[in-house]
Order: sequence, then structure tokens, then C-alpha cells
Amino acid sequence: MTASCGGPMGFEVRQLRLVAAIGREGNLSRAASALGVSQPAVSCQLSRLEKQLGYRLFERNDNGVTPTPMGEALLRRVDSVLPLMDDLLTDIEQRTVVNAVPAVLRVGAVCSAIAGRIGGLVAGAVQSGTVSVQIDDCVLRLLDMVGDRRLDLAAIKEYPGYEHPLPPQVRVTAFMADPTAVLLPEGHPLAARDVVELGDLREEEWVLHPVDSSRFHEYLFASCAALGFRPRITHQCASEQASLQVVRNGAISLSQAGSPALAPGIACRLLGRNALSRKHALAWRLDSPLAAAAADLVEELRKVYWHEARDSPLFDHWGTEPSKWELSETR
Repeated sequence: MTASCGGPMGFEVRQLRLVAAIGREGNLSRAASALGVSQPAVSCQLSRLEKQLGYRLFERNDNGVTPTPMGEALLRRVDSVLPLMDDLLTDIEQRTVVNAVPAVLRVGAVCSAIAGRIGGLVAGAVQSGTVSVQIDDCVLRLLDMVGDRRLDLAAIKEYPGYEHPLPPQVRVTAFMADPTAVLLPEGHPLAARDVVELGDLREEEWVLHPVDSSRFHEYLFASCAALGFRPRITHQCASEQASLQVVRNGAISLSQAGSPALAPGIACRLLGRNALSRKHALAWRLDSPLAAAAADLVEELRKVYWHEARDSPLFDHWGTEPSKWELSETR
């Protein structure tokens, strides 16, 4: 069979599934059974596809079929393309069927003390066993994905006075305030204290994550300016491990008190006066089938936060007054 001289053709998803099933089963009859069609139908569809392509994809033999070099090349790509196509089709279906609980619940979460537990909580709240969790520290991206139904809900972090505008139909309830800890080299003079004031860090060299859409850097600089100084950010590291190495060598950094970044050679101390605290919140769409479960989820997430935070070595310095840190702010 020679190559066709016509223009480029477009594959249909059903054709990709056909090729994948034949390649996986190595036999037209078994492929037909896997696809839920007759063996003659599979044979006819394969012949038609090969004619369209101008290449033979499988060699027929007494034991079944064997992919040709062109078939092997196509199979390698089909194996990577089909999961993306399935994800796209599921995404389209979930965004168009507004009033039905989706087959797969898609949950977003930032890195926090509750990130590992939110999938199970959502599954329990709506009696669904299939939950997909996407961990992403970009709050703006998570809110956009909730807004256009690529996510059903998201657990996010916000900073007081620096909250993001919300997409239409999206609501956010903040349920916990989380203190901030400062990370110091073990031998640092401030490591001898249980609580460190933000103003005490005015002469330090800082290592922070690069500026992103979270607005944390705006929050930090405004908080430091109110105390009469500007933090000297000498290192920017996207990697937590790299940041910790810089701290070991003399810089200071910041961490969540509820789930601090602990490592050998580094001291973790609470920042005093609630400096640089953040809010944990849940975002969802008002017209989502999960909206009715949002209030219960908020309560469960609050309980999970306290459960996880009790493992923090800083807990005794701030967690003894729950009402001081529990929030109920909806916008």
C-alpha cells in the first residue's frame, strides 16, 4: 500500500480508540469485543482507515495482527493522546450538564495542612467514590477553573486585604486563619525565642518564592512598610528544598504555622502579633450541584485543619484559642 497524495486527514476519536484496541489486544476479534462491536465492523473500519491514510497499520496473520512500523508510530502517539481526549470530553460534558452531579468530581487545592484530606472529604460529602485532586499553588488559576467549571470546587489561600476578584457565580468562604512562621538557621540569635516579631527581621536577608499571582509579596511589603522597613529579598527559589538550603546558610524564610517546613539545621518560630497570617477558604459555583454541600464541607475542612495543625511544633503557641482563628467570611 503506498502513501496517498491527498491533503492531510483528521483523525476521529473513534478511529484512535479502534487503533488502540487492536494494538492492545493484537487480535481483531478481541478488539471487537473490547469495543462492543462485531469483528467484521472492526475489520471494515480498520481497512477504511488504512485506505484514508495510505498506509497499512497492521499485518494480518494466523495468530492475529502485528503493527507495521507506521502502526507502531501511530500507537505510540495514540497512547498519549487518548487520555487527553478523554479528559477533554469529560470536561466538556461536566461544563454543559450543569444540574447533574458529575461522574468524576474535580477538586483543586493549594499546598496546605488540608490538601491531603480534601479529596476524601468531598467524596464523603456527596457520596461519590471518584474524586480527582489537582494541587496548584496558583490561586488565580484555581478560581478561574472553578469559574468555568473545569473544577467543581477548590481549597485556596488568601491574604487579608489582598483577596482576588471572583469570577461570576463563584463564592468563597474563608473558614480558618493560619499564622505564619519564620524559618531561621538553628544558630541564629532569634532562634532562642518562642515568638519572633516581624520588625526583628528588618536586617535579615530573605529567601522567598518568586513573585506570582497570589499577592503575597504585596501583603509582605505593605506589612513591613508599616513597621518602617523593606525586606531584603536576596534569593528567590521556586523549590522548597533549595530555599531550606539557603536558610541553613544564613537567610530567613517564611512558612505556614499549621504545616511548617521542617528540616535539620533549621529553627521554626512563630511570628508575633498575627503578622502575615493567611486565610484558608473554599471556592465553589453558586449553580454547581455541589453548592448544597459547601456549608458542610467548610465545617469538615475546619475540623481537618485543627486535626492536622496539632502536629505542628508551634501549635502550643497559638492553637489554644480556637475561636480566635476560626472564620466565617463569605463573599
